[in-house]
Amino acid sequence: MCATEQKREIFFYNRRFLLVGVVGLVFAASLLFSRSLRPGLPVPTEHQGVGRVLAEIQLQGPTVDRATTESDLKGKIVLLHFWGLWCPPCLRELPLIDSLQSEFKQLTEVRIVSVACGLPGTTPSSEQVRGQAERYLRDRRMELPVYTDRGGMTRRNVAMALGEGMHLAAYPTTLLIDPQGAIRGVWIGYHTGNKQQMAQQVSRLLDPVESDAGQFPE
Repeated sequence: MCATEQKREIFFYNRRFLLVGVVGLVFAASLLFSRSLRPGLPVPTEHQGVGRVLAEIQLQGPTVDRATTESDLKGKIVLLHFWGLWCPPCLRELPLIDSLQSEFKQLTEVRIVSVACGLPGTTPSSEQVRGQAERYLRDRRMELPVYTDRGGMTRRNVAMALGEGMHLAAYPTTLLIDPQGAIRGVWIGYHTGNKQQMAQQVSRLLDPVESDAGQFPE
């Protein structure tokens, strides 16, 4: 076989290998999206992860030079939200999370921790993820602070607490965590009723006597 034929064969082999990798990523993303949009989501307080405590939280943010851990969130009511720019259901939900941030930002006992994530199976730096997410939010005049999960440790701990193995089952995924660090609500995927449910459950933790936590929108 001549050198030219060898080069041609190597070129086509590499091309096929790259195509298989791209198809795999597209399939994985499609699976995440299909799970994110499934109708009839369960009541968030009935998820199997409710009542469990996260092993550890280690995030970067809300500013690039600051870290946020479980000790920083101790005693707070926390909405821990995972999303990505590559995820259409996440982008549909994002304005709702931003409005929750505006609604509760005056309350020191409530924290909205919105974690921007790279596409599963890729390895962008946390700086890249942060920069792209901040530009997206800024262009749409959203004021949601951006957190990142360098190395994915917090996502792994969340997935294990929710009984999902080592990876989140779908994006977006949001947890409500009480001041003692226990999970009190879980939202997996986007649903039009999510914002109302989240606000209702946060209000329930703020004032359990006055809040009516029994009704959830379909």
